[in-house]
Amino acid sequence: MSGRLVEFRHVVIDPHPAGTFNDLTLILDVNGDGYSDIVIGGLKGEDNLVWYGWPTWRRHVIGSAPLEAGGAVFALNPDGRPGIVAGEMQSNHLYWWENQPDPRAHWTRRVIEDRISANYHDQASAQHRQHQYNAHASGQAPLHVSSSLRLSYRSSPKKSAA
Repeated sequence: MSGRLVEFRHVVIDPHPAGTFNDLTLILDVNGDGYSDIVIGGLKGEDNLVWYGWPTWRRHVIGSAPLEAGGAVFALNPDGRPGIVAGEMQSNHLYWWENQPDPRAHWTRRVIEDRISANYHDQASAQHRQHQYNAHASGQAPLHVSSSLRLSYRSSPKKSAA
């Protein structure tokens, strides 16, 4: 390393975000153009899970849910497009939003777990083998519980609220 400092600049990409208590932030290439986009999700608000496309940072709605802190990026089906896994604050639902062929459209929301405690915080690792997918999640009180989820991309979708 040459000793040079990396310079950052502050840029406001949305002065009026869709949600409030925005506590989910992910960086990924949503639309497959080779550039990083930004996903933001919040606890409250209509259409509170959105992505912003580089370089214009235009907002695109993914869907809605009262989201808890954290989320993860997974490609859980064979198309290779990255999806979002995040949990609800007010119930024990863990969701997977499936990225669409046109990611500017509302994404398909699927409940992939509803058996462990509410307040999902962390999701990690996904692997697939012969159309079966495993993801791991942890819930909050009364204990941290890990669960291996067997998913099938052939399951019937639950559309996000429009």
